[in-house]
Amino acid sequence: ISALSLTKSAVGSFGILALLLLFIPLVLKIFVWMIGFEVTGFVASLFENDAAENLLKSYADILSIMMIIALFHLLVLFISIGMISLMKGSL
Repeated sequence: ISALSLTKSAVGSFGILALLLLFIPLVLKIFVWMIGFEVTGFVASLFENDAAENLLKSYADILSIMMIIALFHLLVLFISIGMISLMKGSL
């Protein structure tokens, strides 16, 4: 309910837009690197290079964890903007 009131205000809309503009390049960059490591891991498996395949898959797993952390951080900032907007309205 409070998220809907957040999007109705101009400050909330600007905050959401600013957060998206900050986090979309980061998430896309992590995603591209993750796909690159997955593809090169697949190529390493075609050449039966198990050590390189495991290393590249591990890098892709680390990047997926980084993606989750970035998205969680975005969620926390979004909730914080909503709480600040509600507190400002009650004063």
